Amino acid sequence: FPVTIYINPETLTESTQVPKLPERYHLLLAYKAAADISFTMGNSDLMNLNLTEYDIALNQLMRNQNSPLVIRQRSLV
Repeated sequence: FPVTIYINPETLTESTQVPKLPERYHLLLAYKAAADISFTMGNSDLMNLNLTEYDIALNQLMRNQNSPLVIRQRSLV
């Protein structure tokens, strides 16, 4: 049976730190941050736009980067 393993990202505390995320997905973080800020500002149209872009990028990341770890059982005999 397949086992899927996800790694929680570390918290970035310095402005010089780079996320352990392929560079082509760095905008994923920006879309999520923009959606959160838009929500705080009460701009639901902008929030929805950024969440749509975030969802597209996240789905692409999950398809391309998270291949599940498959553990095969061996016979003991």
